[in-house]
Amino acid sequence: MSSLRLAVRYLTILPLPGHRHAGVAGLGAAAAWFPIVGLGIGAILVAVEWLTARFFPPLLGALLTVTAWKLVTGGLHLDGLADCLDGLGGGDAEHRLAIMRDSSIGALGAIGLILFLLLEITAATPRA
Repeated sequence: MSSLRLAVRYLTILPLPGHRHAGVAGLGAAAAWFPIVGLGIGAILVAVEWLTARFFPPLLGALLTVTAWKLVTGGLHLDGLADCLDGLGGGDAEHRLAIMRDSSIGALGAIGLILFLLLEITAATPRA
């Protein structure tokens, strides 16, 4: 069960006891549980979508569903996406890596995140 707990702690922000990072071997063992944890996250999001569809217009429901997704997962991979997009503005490989190592977000990263989240909200909006 420690591998399952590590998988939940790694993929979500749920406050379970234990360490989030247990090394490569521990994370490798926990990876077998990733699909199960993903199924749980998906079940939470289906419930959020079901509830919001009953009380809100479709666009707002999609926004709330994507918000719940990002909250449950702690925005997993959004920081990496922003760093990658910021790095596109660098000149040579060394400069791009320096930009990606910087903890602040640049214009390309911010614009890219906004557009990416808008894309996710649009994809989550039910069609009539």
